[in-house]
Amino acid sequence: MNRVYEFPPDTKRIIAVGDLHGDLASFEKAISIWKEQPHSQIVFLGDYADRGHRGVEILEALMELSKNEDVICLKGNH
Repeated sequence: MNRVYEFPPDTKRIIAVGDLHGDLASFEKAISIWKEQPHSQIVFLGDYADRGHRGVEILEALMELSKNEDVICLKGNH
């Protein structure tokens, strides 16, 4: 059965960001996309710092950004 879901016009756009693995450039790109979208939320799905070389910088930025109610940081996606 096909269903069509309609959202109210004031519904916020959700931007989902998958595993960053310490990739600071990808993190910064996701943030810039989010900032360009008025009335949007950004959801980070976890795996922020493993493997990559810039994980600490990502974690520091996420700690600051998470004060914003439109930023959601999940513990992990597995």
